[in-house]
Amino acid sequence: MKTVLFLINGWGVEHKSSYPIYDKEIVPNFDTLLNKYMFERIKKTTNNYQEAYRNMSLDINEIYNYSIVRKAIDDGSLINHEALKAIKERFDQHKGKLQIMCLIDRSMKIVDDLRYVLKYLNPPSKEEGVVTKDKVFLNCILTSNDYNDYDAIQEILSKMNADLSEYATIGMVMGLASISNNIPQVDMNFNIKIFLSEVGERWQSFKQKFEVSQSLKQAPVLTKPFMVNTGFKLENEDSLFFWNYDSINLTSFLNTIKAVNYGENYPNNITFRSVFPMKYDTEIPHILEPQKADMSLARACQELGFKTLVLAKKAQVNAINYYLNGLENVSNPNINYIEFDNYLYKDDEIVNVINNYDHELIIINYDIDECKTVKELKETLSKIDGTLGKIYENMMTNSYSIIVSSLYSNDTKLLDDNNEVVNVAYNGLLPIIFISGTITKKEYILNTDGTINDLFKIAYQVVNPKYNGKSILVKKNFLFKLFFN
Repeated sequence: MKTVLFLINGWGVEHKSSYPIYDKEIVPNFDTLLNKYMFERIKKTTNNYQEAYRNMSLDINEIYNYSIVRKAIDDGSLINHEALKAIKERFDQHKGKLQIMCLIDRSMKIVDDLRYVLKYLNPPSKEEGVVTKDKVFLNCILTSNDYNDYDAIQEILSKMNADLSEYATIGMVMGLASISNNIPQVDMNFNIKIFLSEVGERWQSFKQKFEVSQSLKQAPVLTKPFMVNTGFKLENEDSLFFWNYDSINLTSFLNTIKAVNYGENYPNNITFRSVFPMKYDTEIPHILEPQKADMSLARACQELGFKTLVLAKKAQVNAINYYLNGLENVSNPNINYIEFDNYLYKDDEIVNVINNYDHELIIINYDIDECKTVKELKETLSKIDGTLGKIYENMMTNSYSIIVSSLYSNDTKLLDDNNEVVNVAYNGLLPIIFISGTITKKEYILNTDGTINDLFKIAYQVVNPKYNGKSILVKKNFLFKLFFN
């Protein structure tokens, strides 16, 4: 059966402390449908559409390469790799400091991974008075594009500070934009000056620093470099080891470092290595190879025999396609896209797409998290609700199912009608309505333990009843029907 996944991204279940937004006068269709059809709340697992599509498609809740690192730790291949042995050999020969460049998102797993490798590279010295942790520095590179992630990042950095202090010291913190070729930057030389000179902004309290950044709604990826401790100054015999879970392009950063002149008697012998491959002019020795994901929407399309059509903004298509195809940027005949920018509130055209395309799964992406005022947010929700109403009317005569939900929700500050700042807060839960003329709440229920990953699982189940995976859309048993119908 054809299924429409109708997403209102950025919208969630309001916290009791929130400035009130939800009003059945603003979203009458949504309100009617949640009372008439199956309604439940699912858990939010991310703060942005990229991670949400990754989680749904791959059925995970973190970067896929975390599992590859964990496997390499478990089978011993990580510490037995020649690249890691070369780092240890150089460090044991006292050839400069070891600078571990840690790319940090929101996962605490990086702390356990680093602890494992640091025990191998720099075991605590048994010789009295010998301290080696001052020769190993953790330089933390923040990759998140969402200012709501600061609490999670602060928790990770604090845990690194506490749990890894026996092996290493945090040197500095910066956003990926400071060194990445893929993100516009003002001046590469300025951004890495602190690394070369230990002159610049210093914060010892992550909490205070991130509270300032969060109040400015500055994404972590844009964080300017700041010092946490001293002693990390990059010297000519140091080793840079990039603890990366994704491929990144640091060509300008690495070229800038290679060009540093330490004087005639101090040749620049800085070495580079990484966990996963990095994009650079010459190959940097790395330890692990990225792998195609075991599960993805593309694989489900192939195995269950259906096609997917995604309506999304032009700027979102590449990232969505990468995750839907199992971490591959490829063209897939089973997954097609319509750039949504010109379709946003053209209800008749959207209905025509649903009716005229032969795709069994159609995903429609709306976003509300760019709204700046309460008035704009309410007007946007009202327009989206109008489109939902038109699609529902069309469904009643064309026999397909609709799943209404959201991929994430973020607390935000908006200006109200009096030009005063108010806080719209969500409680970590997202609404889901399942609408169908044949799969009804007389026979089925939505379980209460779902996450956004279940949105795709429900779609698979409805598109092809032969799908045998778990889903929160389940048939009621006899006792449930007896007592609750």
